[in-house]
Amino acid sequence: MEYAIHTLFNRTAHRMQNDLRPRLAALGLSPGQPKVLRCLATHGPCSQRMLADYCEVDPSAICRVLDSMERAGLLCRRPSKNDRRTDEVAITEKGRRVFAAAERSFQACEDQLLQGFSEEERAFARVMEAIRAIRNTRTEMNVPPSRKAAVYIATDFEQVFRDCAPFFERLASASGVSVAREQAVEGAVQIATGSARIFLPMDDLIDKDKERERLTREKAKCEKEIALHTKKLANENFVSKAPEKVVNDIREKLAKSEELLEKIESSLAALQ
Repeated sequence: MEYAIHTLFNRTAHRMQNDLRPRLAALGLSPGQPKVLRCLATHGPCSQRMLADYCEVDPSAICRVLDSMERAGLLCRRPSKNDRRTDEVAITEKGRRVFAAAERSFQACEDQLLQGFSEEERAFARVMEAIRAIRNTRTEMNVPPSRKAAVYIATDFEQVFRDCAPFFERLASASGVSVAREQAVEGAVQIATGSARIFLPMDDLIDKDKERERLTREKAKCEKEIALHTKKLANENFVSKAPEKVVNDIREKLAKSEELLEKIESSLAALQ
């Protein structure tokens, strides 16, 4: 029987989830939690909003996930160093140990899934995973394909990635590729895949001065909107007489503006 390609992908994903579920349960992890640990281990302390965006879930949903993980000692919440009005989430030492064990489980599951594939096919799968991760990160940061950036790769599969350097240059806008077992690149965006840790120097991705100017303008605009919405909601006469829908709309706009301001301030802090 022949199957459509999307059906085969779905069946593969379903099998991998079934194989991973008991492995993760043995580590005290539920589905979705490894992605939170990966974000914190890779990018450092984050706001809840940034974690929700990274995990592609609703902020209210990520809050429940974080509550459970905090009780398990995998992460902690603390006042943000950049804005004392908000908290940031950080991984704990226990969280790092559990994340490392989860990564080994992912690798074991991947090896099992790829049984029967040639070494060449496995190598290509690892390289394409890294290229997709770089492309996704650049898209999230609004970096145009025309802007080249150096790519530093830390991996146990050094020769594979060295041999595939031209693919990174053509498909991931790499200006050059450095591969080693260990890498340490200051001021770089970090990306983790199943077989590599990737570093993209921030200076290569964006013009910091121009980006700082743009974010400062966005911050001023956002603060102005927050002040306007706050003033309206503080007016008891307006709140009592205006239609409920109008008041709720303003509250929603205020919440979105506050979330946007948090993102802008985090981005500005990352540029320091």
